[in-house]
Amino acid sequence: MVLQFNPRTSYLQATSAFGLDRLPTDAWMAEPGEAAAAEAALRQDKPVVIAELPRALPALGERLGTPHAVMLPLVAGAEPVGLLIVGLPRPSLDREARDAFASVGDAFVLALERARMRRDAELHQDVRGLLSGFSRSVSSALNLAAALETFCE
Repeated sequence: MVLQFNPRTSYLQATSAFGLDRLPTDAWMAEPGEAAAAEAALRQDKPVVIAELPRALPALGERLGTPHAVMLPLVAGAEPVGLLIVGLPRPSLDREARDAFASVGDAFVLALERARMRRDAELHQDVRGLLSGFSRSVSSALNLAAALETFCE
């Protein structure tokens, strides 16, 4: 499950997941245990294993349906982007697995940044198209009020 910071509220919000019937619509970290686990993962800036997930974080354990999980901090530069949470069958990770998870976290950050940049580019393109259409309709019209009305429609 990918949890991203909502810039308006500063809470983590589930944005995508694999194997879940539905994503939660409410903000995550509502409980103190969830907030502490997320803060620990972000502070350490490395994968954190949560053993006995149903006992440690019941809501997350129920949602993932796995006995254990790993939290990967997603950080772009010095700014936290969110968390990637992956269910695990065993409560431990060897060094190689931790390194692999860290690489996966970096790849997620790149993918999220790329998607954000693509959305921004599409938005800028749409705004440029609107401004171009507005300029054409206003400059070619004798009656400014009629041109604005036509443009708005």
